[in-house]
Amino acid sequence: MEDMYGNVLIDGVNEYVTSRYIATSEDEKQQIRQVIEDIFRRWTHRSDASASE
Repeated sequence: MEDMYGNVLIDGVNEYVTSRYIATSEDEKQQIRQVIEDIFRRWTHRSDASASE
């Protein structure tokens, strides 16, 4: 039962984020993409560093 509520919550968040993203300007979309790329780059760098330890 808890999984069902979690899935409903995630679905709602996904719909909200998607609708907000669609409504943003191209400049805002570029900023969002840049933040996502930065997060991914830092995450992969951290993963690479911990793998070499």
